[in-house]
Amino acid sequence: MIAEHGPPAEITIEMTRDFKLAPKKLAELESEQAANQNKNEKRADQIRKLGQAVNARNLLKLRLWEEQNLRDPLDRRCPYSGEVISVERLLSDEIDIDHLIPFSDSWDDSAANKVVCLRQANRDKGNRTPFEAFGNSQGKPYDWDAISLRAALLPKGKRWRFDPDGRHEELSCIVEDRCLESGAADVDRKRGGHESFRGARAAMSLRIPVIRAVQPV
Repeated sequence: MIAEHGPPAEITIEMTRDFKLAPKKLAELESEQAANQNKNEKRADQIRKLGQAVNARNLLKLRLWEEQNLRDPLDRRCPYSGEVISVERLLSDEIDIDHLIPFSDSWDDSAANKVVCLRQANRDKGNRTPFEAFGNSQGKPYDWDAISLRAALLPKGKRWRFDPDGRHEELSCIVEDRCLESGAADVDRKRGGHESFRGARAAMSLRIPVIRAVQPV
């Protein structure tokens, strides 16, 4: 389109289709941030009571541990081996933070791509997705049917990463992002690195959809 019509004079970026509700959305975001801050303060107090250091890793471990069974704190388990992880055990060297889709492939370092698990299970899983590592396993220590049941207790954003095609779903998102960024970069170069296009490029990298472009000059 750029080759045929030339670069657009302006790119309009909208955060959502309900852009007119931005003040309401902002209030919701601020409320969510306050709630998350409150949760972190409670986690920090719990970590101090256990005599452990309050640092980013321990705070993340506690958050991930909570997500592994929201209903029953006494039944939070390693998603792979099924061994119970008590809060005391959680903060020991026995427990690792694992990337469900390997970070080297996905570059996804978000909490949605992480669980806490036994260090040995993490080593056995290696640089593989849960299904690649354990999808054909039966019995102890890794039984895929049992792993699937534990995965069902996780937040929705984590469950699909246990699917047989979890790696491909993640990689398709990466390809999509890179295509968007490449397109924005192309516009950026053609416009001589104009500030509005650098902003559009950054927005594309953050998965903010470009809704429309003004008629070209």
